[in-house]
Amino acid sequence: DEATFLRSRVDLDLRNAGQHAQLLALYRELIRLRKTVPALSVPDGPAGGAGAVSVFEPEKALLVLRERAGGRAAAAFNFGDAPVSLSAEIPPASWRKALDSSDVRWGGPGGAVPDVLDAAAGAPLLPVAPRSFVLLLEDGKEGP
Repeated sequence: DEATFLRSRVDLDLRNAGQHAQLLALYRELIRLRKTVPALSVPDGPAGGAGAVSVFEPEKALLVLRERAGGRAAAAFNFGDAPVSLSAEIPPASWRKALDSSDVRWGGPGGAVPDVLDAAAGAPLLPVAPRSFVLLLEDGKEGP
C-alpha cells in the first residue's frame, strides 16, 4: 500500500548526519583502499596473487593475508563481543595501520592498534576491538 511504500523510501539526507555519515565515510575509505592498494585488488587469473586465512575459532576472529606484486596486506576481523589479542602470524616486516574500524573517526570507542607494528622479531599481538576489523599494510611497500 501507499503508506508502506512512503515509510520504506530511503531518506538520502540521512547520509550527511551522525552514524550514517560515519558509515558512508568508512565505505568510501574502503573503496579508495581497494582501488589504490594492489594487495586488495581482485587477482588476475591463477598467478594474480597469494593469500591465506587463519581462523581463531575460540576468539571468533579471522586473519586474512593478501599478497600481490608490489605489496602485502593483512586484515584481522573480530566477530565476537569481547576484545581479542591475536597472535598475528604475518610475514616479518614493519606493518602500518591503514584502517581500524574501531577508531573514533568511524564511530567506535578508539582502536588499540599502534600506527606501526613490527613483526620482524616474530608474531606480534594484534589487539582487535569487538565487532571490528583492522587493516595493515606492509610499510613502505604500497598504499596511499
